[in-house]
This record gives sequence, structure tokens and C-alpha cells, in this order.
Amino acid sequence: MDQQHKFNSKSVWQRIKPLLCCVLSLGMSSSLFADPGLSQPSASKSELVEQPAKDRLAPLKARLAKQYPDVEHLSIDDYLADHPQAVLVDVRAAEEYAVSRIPGAVHIEDRGKLLAFARKHADAQIILYCSVGARSAEAARFLQDQGKASGPQLKVGKVANLAGSIFQWSNEKRPLENEAGSTSDVHPFNAWWGWRYLD
Repeated sequence: MDQQHKFNSKSVWQRIKPLLCCVLSLGMSSSLFADPGLSQPSASKSELVEQPAKDRLAPLKARLAKQYPDVEHLSIDDYLADHPQAVLVDVRAAEEYAVSRIPGAVHIEDRGKLLAFARKHADAQIILYCSVGARSAEAARFLQDQGKASGPQLKVGKVANLAGSIFQWSNEKRPLENEAGSTSDVHPFNAWWGWRYLD
């Protein structure tokens, strides 16, 4: 009976293991590991407690503000109220941008092109966003560092990171668009991020 039980358990595990591996890898993206400081998502027990939609990203936004203290982290409300003429730039991957974006956003994923764009629009306020604000905070720091170079052609204007980025925008039920028109879909970045931060 024990041998039969062991055999059945082993047989069940052999059937479940490939499915489990597939589920765990579903939606994982190599770009996850490109996010500085967030390569291995971690959350304390208190962070995992369900929070209201507007607060779901609060612990992550606080962590990013500490990680990038030299970058301005602009709330969505502040962006809409105080910076209506700002240039909004989506720094996510093309496949993420294709699913949806904040209306009016320009897509620039490449750092070199982003720097050229920022120098061309040195007199404008540039606000960057990504999924949750990690890649855009890093891009904002990059532009600020490049803007310290001397010379009028090397100037970079005021740059900010949109706190909570498109996930926060979506959680607040604000309008999104893609090539087909309006949408409510958001690229989850990967399965874990979608489950953790998107409503």
C-alpha cells in the first residue's frame, strides 16, 4: 500500500511539474530584470494586505522615491492640474505601448533617442512613465545626468517621473487608448506585476 501510494504521488508530481513550471513562467519578461532595484520583487507582509485601488502602489512609490531622491516624482493629479502643456513620454517596450497608453503620450524606448528628444525639447517639461514608475525613474535620472553636460546643444529641460505610471492611471479608471481607439486593457508587464498592482 505504501509503495502504491509513493508511486501515485510520484506520478502526480510528474504530471503537475510541467504545468506548474509553465504557470510560473507565464508572462515573465527579461525586461523585469532590467529594472534597477526591482529585479526581484519583494513585499513585506504588510504590503501584501489588500489595499484600496488608489493605495495599491503606495509602498512601491515610496520605495522608488527613496531610491531616486534626485528625481521629481509627480503625482497624476499634479500632472493634470499643474502641467497640462507637459510632454508625456512612454518609455515602456513597444509591445506594452501597443496594448494601451495614456492619451497623447509619445513612445520612446531607446535611451539615445530619448536623450535626443529631451535635448530637442529642452524648453518643455517632460514627464516620463512606464508600468509602475521604475524604468521611468531610471530614465529621468539618466536624462538629468546627461543634462549636466555643458553647452547649449547638450541642455536637457525639466524632467519628472509620473508616480505610479500607467498602472496607477488605470487603477484610477482614467482613459487609455491604443491604435484602435479607447481601451481599458493594460499590459501587465508580467503575471506577478499584474496580479500585485493592477485592479
